[in-house]
Amino acid sequence: MNGKSIRVIFLISMIYSTAYALTLSKGVFYDEMLRGFSMSNLQFGRMFSVLGIFSMLAYLCAAWFSTRFSSRLIVLTALLVNTAVPATLSTMPPYPVMLLCFAVMGFTNGIFFPVSVELVRNAVSLNLQGHAFGVNYIFISLTGSAVTLICYAVLPFFPSPAGRVRVLLILFAVLNTISLILAFFHLEEAKPGAQLQHENLPATLSSLLRNPTVWAVVLIVFINYIGYCTLNYTQPYLSDVVHLPALVANLVTLLRMYFIVILAAPLAGMITDMYRASVVLIRATFLAFFLAAFAIVFIHGLSPFFLVILILVLCMTANMAKSMALITISEIGLSPYAISVGISLVSFLGFSPDAFYYSLCGWLLDSFGDAGYTYIFALAGTLTVIGFFICHWLRRQGVKRSFG
Repeated sequence: MNGKSIRVIFLISMIYSTAYALTLSKGVFYDEMLRGFSMSNLQFGRMFSVLGIFSMLAYLCAAWFSTRFSSRLIVLTALLVNTAVPATLSTMPPYPVMLLCFAVMGFTNGIFFPVSVELVRNAVSLNLQGHAFGVNYIFISLTGSAVTLICYAVLPFFPSPAGRVRVLLILFAVLNTISLILAFFHLEEAKPGAQLQHENLPATLSSLLRNPTVWAVVLIVFINYIGYCTLNYTQPYLSDVVHLPALVANLVTLLRMYFIVILAAPLAGMITDMYRASVVLIRATFLAFFLAAFAIVFIHGLSPFFLVILILVLCMTANMAKSMALITISEIGLSPYAISVGISLVSFLGFSPDAFYYSLCGWLLDSFGDAGYTYIFALAGTLTVIGFFICHWLRRQGVKRSFG
């Protein structure tokens, strides 16, 4: 990769980290935000489910938007919304207004995400896709950890839970404003739908929906994303069930959310480019995730140290698979336009857990207490068994990236 490609990927990664700062904060500041908003687990989860529902709708519309508006305009619009939403939430509006804010943010981020994937994918040649997405996730990890460390540095000055959440939200608004300014001056303009307008969108979408390998990719992304979303409950699990000190639990969360990605993403990229097939990597991660989840659920009396190791294994495998999952759509023999539409379709269906999973987990925790964590880990682990066999089937179909 040349210097220009790295600069483009870094800028997109920084934009992603700030645009998704509020969404990802539930993985680090779950208990903090729950107390600050004075909500139940179900209410809190419902906000992110609303975000997920509107993100799903946006994923499906993303291909249409990308053929009519430039990627630069889409990115700038997303950053404007992600500045306005946390600023509004910091005023602690009524719950229905909060739901509306999450709906608007979900839709704009849902349009932005496939565009960001395309920008990263187009920054390098086909034979470097794995490396490009690996570097992208490293940069996301570095910029995301910087955002989190800034929040940790500021929060101790505000003792009340509501005050701490307000500060978090204002920080997110400020960071999105900085990204907006940088994107305005440094993100290059691109013509809407360049090289992609020669194919018919309804016909392409219909063809994709009749393609069994596309559905296999959807299921792989869906199952991996369930596992990835499950990681958001590891921090309260370590605090509430394992009874780790808050400082230790927060350090583990920082490690698994950001620093492990620095190892996971480039390793995943190397393996993917080596085999020219992301399903080889994802199949192995599904197996490892299942074994770790099985140990957490069924092996009782494990020491806190060993449970932390298992949590980090879950994190490593889920992040390795997530960093490469969307590459799979480019390995099943589709045209460039079909790949672009396929990214939107796979995002719409594969990331659909955003629409229901957090509400489901919130209900499990409110209904069953600490036992709810067992059900959450058991569900995610069971699904990875199905994902393992789907990857095996795709590999037997000869799924492999063509460099020609």
